Amino acid sequence: MYIPREFAVRERERIVGFMQKYPFAQLLTPVDGDIEMTLVPVVTVPGEQIEAYFHLSVFNEHWKKAQGRRSYLVFFGPHHYISARWYGDRRSVPTWNYAVVKAAGSAQVTDEEKKAWILRRLSEVFDAEWASWHMEREDYYRTMMREIVGMRFLVESLEAKFKMSQNRPLPDRLSAIEHLRGLPDGRETAEFMEGLLGNVE
Repeated sequence: MYIPREFAVRERERIVGFMQKYPFAQLLTPVDGDIEMTLVPVVTVPGEQIEAYFHLSVFNEHWKKAQGRRSYLVFFGPHHYISARWYGDRRSVPTWNYAVVKAAGSAQVTDEEKKAWILRRLSEVFDAEWASWHMEREDYYRTMMREIVGMRFLVESLEAKFKMSQNRPLPDRLSAIEHLRGLPDGRETAEFMEGLLGNVE
């Protein structure tokens, strides 16, 4: 992934935190000259060995193709169009701000116990009230469990790029943040940009 110095993120904890905050990822696996792609919600477990867990439909052949093969999980954060009008220099050009993490590794099918844990953990994170109902005890839930495959992804390397106008003068960055805050779909990107101003004098 092309990452200019201004946009590079190298702090491991920060990258893992991003993966946990923005857990809906693309699973990409190169297969026979093509790219197999599936969108998956991911449970990222930090540690000396970072692990990512997700599930696929048993009818999705991707789980078979990904086993033991180098694959990638790509996590996307806030993004938005940045108008050149927001910058002080009229010779500026429009751009797009975004944040992304690419995790490379390999996936293996989990056992039934770990698969149940993946589903329970996803429910606890995204819908704690529903998780408290313990629907995994119901017959319909157990039937549906047989139609999915749990996957364990061992992360071997991480790359992170937060392209949020860090290459621009501070007044331009502040102006972009102000304009984004005025847009209903721009506030999350504005907050992310603002969070990167901590080290700016």
